[in-house]
Amino acid sequence: MAALDLTPFPLVQMHPIANGRNEWVALGLDLRAQSGNADALPLLFGSPDLLAAIAPLDCVLQLDGPAQLPLPLLKQLPPQRVVLAIAAAALAQDAAPRQLAALQEEGYRILLDGALPPGVARPATLRAVALDCGAGLPPPGQLLALFGPHLAYGLPDQRAMQACEKAGFAWFAGAYLERCCPAAA
Repeated sequence: MAALDLTPFPLVQMHPIANGRNEWVALGLDLRAQSGNADALPLLFGSPDLLAAIAPLDCVLQLDGPAQLPLPLLKQLPPQRVVLAIAAAALAQDAAPRQLAALQEEGYRILLDGALPPGVARPATLRAVALDCGAGLPPPGQLLALFGPHLAYGLPDQRAMQACEKAGFAWFAGAYLERCCPAAA
């Protein structure tokens, strides 16, 4: 009889990410501490099965900061398949800008998630953003000068998605997409 693996599998909030035509482009995994999932990353990527299961979709990891990515784990995350949405507040930590620059040099795509902390400048190389648009909609054309794709999440309805698209977002996630695309839920 085989021994049972009693390692608890982490519960992680997952959400489909679609483009403007409601076609899936990625699967989002919320691994921020406020979601109670800060320690789930090593368990999720302890084997390559997760990325194989969602192929050809990208995987967008929402993280509090680059410190959540230990070097052994990074070796398991292929940069061409993993997008890192790092809380912009992490830039207030001394080592974070250097860590993010190193991740970009390794080929990872980085989205700055949320507003920059007061007095902190956006590093010139970090131009793509993620934004919780459930709290408020951005003005039209806000992101057109920045390289993307940009991710708008927390979208409650089609009106919010259209407003975010006019602002320059190309990737979308939220309750609206889960309702309008039954296969996505």
